[in-house]
Amino acid sequence: FGSSRLQGFTTPTAAPGRHRPSSAMLSGLFSSGASVDISLDAEATRKTAPLGRDKQGDKAYIFTDGEDVAGSAIVSLKPGKKIDHQGIKVELIGQIDMIYDRSSSYDFFTISKDLEPPGPLTESKQFKWKFGSVDKSCETYAGINCRVRFFVRLTVVRFFVR
Repeated sequence: FGSSRLQGFTTPTAAPGRHRPSSAMLSGLFSSGASVDISLDAEATRKTAPLGRDKQGDKAYIFTDGEDVAGSAIVSLKPGKKIDHQGIKVELIGQIDMIYDRSSSYDFFTISKDLEPPGPLTESKQFKWKFGSVDKSCETYAGINCRVRFFVRLTVVRFFVR
């Protein structure tokens, strides 16, 4: 695969250095009135690449082998609300998806960092995270039969009682 690069972290770019809120994707997750926004710490001059095959629309930042991948996440609560959780973590994931079998994907690369220990979250909070000098063994790829991608996932672990 030649020189390794990493692209497509979190949600696609809305403007240099910022990403669109992920709260729309998580709308049904928090019944207690919380939203999540995650962004990368990327300079405005960082190269980007289109996410789709049509080369138009959303773009993602390109990270090369050995570069740090850093950013921040904000868990916003409505005033007076609280969330009881079993931990908050951020993961950097490399994944292979088979195009004709959407149910099977293989995570070949995962780094995880705990951001918050279990307990109640009573106010909005910002979390800074950094994956230092990440060894990226292969590039993002979109082919006819499979897709190789890298992304950052923020997880708020909660128990749901019925």
